Amino acid sequence: MQSGRNALHWAAREGHVAAVNKLMEWDPKLIDARNEHGTTPFIKAANKGHVDVMKALLEWGGGALLDIKNIFGDTPWDKAEGKPEIREIMQKYKR
Repeated sequence: MQSGRNALHWAAREGHVAAVNKLMEWDPKLIDARNEHGTTPFIKAANKGHVDVMKALLEWGGGALLDIKNIFGDTPWDKAEGKPEIREIMQKYKR
């Protein structure tokens, strides 16, 4: 079984905003990729608290990124529990 992970998952998880932006320039569809748990690059960034990556991905994908759930039913908002600075960024994009 393939994992579904791609370079954008790695860059988002590690907080590499320049790599995130370059990957998105090359292939904007990467933003929709899900790993074996249904986790998107944006959920990875939210979980790790990488504010700059989150902002970049929100600029590319907009508020729709906030509605995506993994296979466990977790949204990026859920993954940012206990991280008020992260939720504040998300709040600006919530519909």
